[in-house]
Amino acid sequence: EVATMYVTGTGAGGNKYFDENVENLTQSLSCAGGSITPNVAQGWNINITPTLAGTCTVNAPSNMMAGARITFQFTQDGTGGRALTWNSVYNNSFRATGNGAGKTVYISFYYDGTNWLQDGPQKVWY
Repeated sequence: EVATMYVTGTGAGGNKYFDENVENLTQSLSCAGGSITPNVAQGWNINITPTLAGTCTVNAPSNMMAGARITFQFTQDGTGGRALTWNSVYNNSFRATGNGAGKTVYISFYYDGTNWLQDGPQKVWY
């Protein structure tokens, strides 16, 4: 079952409020040599499917709200070595070292209202 979350209200100063379960939803995005734009309102867990088959650009998410957290899962294809490029709203220390064929990595971010800050160390490619 695929669940879709929508903005459920807008408060003072244009602050957005989402369904309380949005942090438990996973959205699947495809990036086979192009770009992705995560939608924070559709889930805070982002699984890139199918595997990375080319350079992928991670655009700034839509429907950003302060306090949101997102986690990306990337898996290399059978060739490996596919590069990731991050929009400038992501403040990260992403490492491509070890991104061989079939390897997977997770990286998480927290939105402070201006930038997406890396939330803890990047997991190693495994």
